[in-house]
Amino acid sequence: MASIKSINIAILQCIFLVAGCGGGDFNSLSSSQYQSGYGFEVSLPTGFRVIEILFDGQSAVRFFVPDEPAVYTGIVEDQTIASELYNSSLNDVKDTMSSKVGGQFYVEREATSSEAKEVLINVAGLDLTSDGSEYASRLYVEIEGGHKGYLISGTPVEVLPTAQVTYSGFVEIISVDGATTRLEGNFELDIDFGKAIPSGVLSAVTKDYAFAASDIQVDPKTAEFSAGSAVIGPKGHEVAASIYGTFAGAKAQGAAGVIASKGNSSVGYLGTFIGKR
Repeated sequence: MASIKSINIAILQCIFLVAGCGGGDFNSLSSSQYQSGYGFEVSLPTGFRVIEILFDGQSAVRFFVPDEPAVYTGIVEDQTIASELYNSSLNDVKDTMSSKVGGQFYVEREATSSEAKEVLINVAGLDLTSDGSEYASRLYVEIEGGHKGYLISGTPVEVLPTAQVTYSGFVEIISVDGATTRLEGNFELDIDFGKAIPSGVLSAVTKDYAFAASDIQVDPKTAEFSAGSAVIGPKGHEVAASIYGTFAGAKAQGAAGVIASKGNSSVGYLGTFIGKR
């Protein structure tokens, strides 16, 4: 059986060998105030929130780190990694490799945890501004002792658009069935921010795999999004999945998310997408 946990274990071998290698409570939405000339004003997350406990005991989480500042959303095996990031308690952080092509960047980092454990971090992301001061990225983090997490992070949103917007960028989809397969591709996310509850559709493809959702819903209070139904897997044979996403950048120039297959099946799938408008 390939649970998300076994996917995370296999990701380490895939990601570190090659560089680069959320759902809000929509029943409680209230009208956000409009900022003159733009859209919904967004409130920064407060504290640490567990979005969902997954079938294999892992957690989907969301939190804000004001020192960076950055909003994190992702899947963690336990709360160790999330706690280290949330409390900014990593020490001796250093880049061991970095590269940049256009606005897309890749970084490998090493650090030490608050309990003096070795930490490995792999980052792939996009600059959302010309000076790189705003960004959206995905991180794979492993702390010595088996603590792993697959997250997205980005510059907090201050205000959302008011019109139809299309985001596009890069994706990675990982499948585990004894061996690990990792493929890269592209995605598009179309969102109509003109609605009281912004909504839209997501589609992503690689050579052999895909993921999609036709009912993306955005929480305008928090700039996070999820889907009532989503799928991921081999083209034409996708399985049910959950999406945990967020917009990034002061004016929501970027979008990012994690998508994971549901249930305890013989093959598990995990993906991320990072893009901008």
